[in-house]
Amino acid sequence: MTGTAQVSPSRAKRRIDQTAARRLVERGLSFRKIGRIIGKDPAVIGKWNKQFGWRPRPEMTDCLICGKSISVSVRGSVPRFCGTNCRHTWNSQACQCEICGNRFLTRVFRSTKRRFCSCACTYAARSNGLVDGPPRKKRALCLSCGADHLVANQHRRWNSGYCSKSCYDRGAAIACADCGTTTYRLPAKRRTRCSSCQTAATRDLRKWTSVNRHRLKYARADASERFNDREIFERDGWCCQLCHRKINPKFSFPDGRSASVDHIVPLSRGGFHIRSNVHAAHLSCNMKKKVRAVGEQLLLVG
Repeated sequence: MTGTAQVSPSRAKRRIDQTAARRLVERGLSFRKIGRIIGKDPAVIGKWNKQFGWRPRPEMTDCLICGKSISVSVRGSVPRFCGTNCRHTWNSQACQCEICGNRFLTRVFRSTKRRFCSCACTYAARSNGLVDGPPRKKRALCLSCGADHLVANQHRRWNSGYCSKSCYDRGAAIACADCGTTTYRLPAKRRTRCSSCQTAATRDLRKWTSVNRHRLKYARADASERFNDREIFERDGWCCQLCHRKINPKFSFPDGRSASVDHIVPLSRGGFHIRSNVHAAHLSCNMKKKVRAVGEQLLLVG
């Protein structure tokens, strides 16, 4: 009675692993990557490669597109292309736009072949009835240069009213409200003056605010007192009466941690410049408060 040779499961598993490793080595994968795929140590893969004489790892290879020689490193897979352009060319095919006639590259593995090079040509084809779909909504004038452009890619923020990204960065063309010259306004800002007029207006506003504050401060001379700011700081013990934290005398204006005099009842709301109506405060706390009354000060404002 003759019996058939029995192969142990461990030997059968080793043969399957060797066959899979040989195929992966022939594809040019590294020993480390092959080890991760079949669950073996890379040293074992190298031992099998040396034992069975599989295809050795080449030192040089040629690009499949341009034929340029490529040096193969010790680690990693064997490269097939010399760069990104050759890789994209391998995965793409040349096509010609049916509207403008420009040539462009498209993916080989796309489910449907591209017929147009851009969204503008696609919408033009829809308007002409070449393809199904809604036609282009409208044409508009650029807010910056005034050019007539096709409003495509409405999901882009800059394309809603501008013909290009450069026009969006420059801003919309407007006439200055003071001098009438043409200036550009950024989309995120609501300016109505040119830079020179805006600077002059800001300077005049600051000057008027300073003069008005000085007028309110000393208009009622009978109800005003002249005193030094340091006197108020020492009276309050260099403590901010708004946040109740210590004030460091080392900081000076315009540091937000510097000391300033705050009017409990603001001058613009009928307050007086007297010692009982002022207290010490951080400059940042004073600026945040502005002309409002906070906390216990609400009881003093009628």
